[in-house]
Amino acid sequence: MGLFGSIFGSFSKSKKLSKLQNIIWGDLGTLGPSGFEAMQESQKAKEKALQEYWDLCEADEGVAQLMKEHSLSRKNLNDLYMKLIKTGVGQWIKGHFVALSALAYYEPFYYLMESQRKGRGDGEEFEKVAYDILCYFRKDIKNGELSKRV
Repeated sequence: MGLFGSIFGSFSKSKKLSKLQNIIWGDLGTLGPSGFEAMQESQKAKEKALQEYWDLCEADEGVAQLMKEHSLSRKNLNDLYMKLIKTGVGQWIKGHFVALSALAYYEPFYYLMESQRKGRGDGEEFEKVAYDILCYFRKDIKNGELSKRV
């Protein structure tokens, strides 16, 4: 693919992920119908966007490899996503909704999986993992350094 193709592909993926994150966690109050209908339409759009998001995650070579290595399904991705939200990672940082982006990019996803494999998947230990992921997206932890923290 070459460097240019790799960079363009990465940018294209990021743009698609960002668009879907905005549907899932952005303001969809301007859909048209009011009241209950608007809420139903909004929820359907969010569910559809989340499924498209998982499609993009599964299409990423690194993410797909990690899913295979750890025998993960979409249900597992959903569970991890909700766990990250409950731990406070459901935040927007520099254009990323971190609870979703942590599962869409190799390095934070690898860190999350290795941390869980090493028994850091619950309680205070998981809170530390979640905090590291927030720091990674704030750029307090540089690319390549997150994996060293496992």
